[in-house]
Amino acid sequence: MDPTTSPGPRQKQLWFPRFFVLELVAALLVFAALVLLSVTVDAPLLAIADPSVTPDPSKAPWYFVGLQELLHYYPPAVAGALVPGAALAALISMPYLGRPGVRRPLWPREVPRVPRLVRLTLGLAVCLTVVVAPAAHTPWVIAAPTGLFGLAMAWPGLAGRRGRVTRWLADRSLRGWLMAWGCTVAALLSGVGVLFRGPGWSWTWPWVNGIF
Repeated sequence: MDPTTSPGPRQKQLWFPRFFVLELVAALLVFAALVLLSVTVDAPLLAIADPSVTPDPSKAPWYFVGLQELLHYYPPAVAGALVPGAALAALISMPYLGRPGVRRPLWPREVPRVPRLVRLTLGLAVCLTVVVAPAAHTPWVIAAPTGLFGLAMAWPGLAGRRGRVTRWLADRSLRGWLMAWGCTVAALLSGVGVLFRGPGWSWTWPWVNGIF
């Protein structure tokens, strides 16, 4: 019997050495990226703080800039309480969306055949949503990835054939889609707040801000 597994329907694997090596490699890659970033890009440090002068813009630390970017679009109760609370609730409920250690694809291997007219109608509706949502909703950093992820999730059911890309999309689980969407939105909010916001929280290019 393989010492890394236990008998029974639910197979278990030891954390060491397989997962330890994977986490070690990931940590080293992140460390190398941070070292490269710190060597090539100077930190945008300002002068010594003066209590009588408030800089414009006054930005929070990078890990809170995403919430500060949300304040540009939504009221404080939404950006400061509802959105973080919903994000925490989603993270807490993530393990309960499926069996532990088992990835359940969002689409089965054999999707029932959908009439061509229905597929075209649904595809047109999804495409219009992807195009209209960023234009109609002011925070495009939220609307755009939401529309794109929605299209990617719906594509296996809309496509008439199962190519390599379609099969890969169909094999993703609901937990994987939600996590990828959340990380993408968070990264966009933080990136826009750090790099593209100038005086008055207006849109400013990074080379104008002096970041690059």
